[in-house]
Amino acid sequence: MIVDSMTLTEVAKTIRQDLRTLSGRIENVARKFRSDILSKKNRMYPFMKFYDISSEQKIRYFVGMKAEKRSDWKNPSMMISGTYILKDGQYGFLMCPSQHFQATSETLLIMTPHFLTRYRERHHDNVGLTTDEMIRRFVRTNHMFYMTELDKDHSLAMEKYTKDGVNQLAVVTPEGYCIAEKETYDCIRLMTFLSHEMLSEKQKTRFQQDKDYGNNRLKILELAGLIDNEIKL
Repeated sequence: MIVDSMTLTEVAKTIRQDLRTLSGRIENVARKFRSDILSKKNRMYPFMKFYDISSEQKIRYFVGMKAEKRSDWKNPSMMISGTYILKDGQYGFLMCPSQHFQATSETLLIMTPHFLTRYRERHHDNVGLTTDEMIRRFVRTNHMFYMTELDKDHSLAMEKYTKDGVNQLAVVTPEGYCIAEKETYDCIRLMTFLSHEMLSEKQKTRFQQDKDYGNNRLKILELAGLIDNEIKL
């Protein structure tokens, strides 16, 4: 069970351990998704659906299954996200492939209540959504992202959103920029959300340079057989 006194690392450990106890139920979700695909021939693709699972640890998981085409029913992609509640509000999280060579397992993105508030305010498609629906929407739209260390080249408009002496990252998604803090590269805490309109063109160019560098580096590692070619920055 996740409690207020836990560090980010302890929260991540609890979620990972809890997930191991749910393997059978997650496999049942995968079978149900295959059945959902085959039950309707004229379904529009890509097709994605979330299935909710609650654990004894009072963590609720949103298991997202996705098929790009009907023939993917045999091997759909899966995304694990979820939510838990502490005294300061509702949190969300997303498990995703390792985003850094120093990570020792999957990267866990933790969405703080403040982050979710700002994401709701700064993206018009979130109007009227419950927090659960908004977490699923973030996962559906932003599960492909890249991370970059914040430095002086990312300053200007970023200054009022960052803190001195804190190891911070920008998690750049299709919808905007998430300012994040890390304890390790296995566990990232999303602190606030900035829309594209909140950054200058110079900053956007700097982030695009980071993305291009990261993608080129991945291509080199893929060719060398050092990483799975399905992992994208």
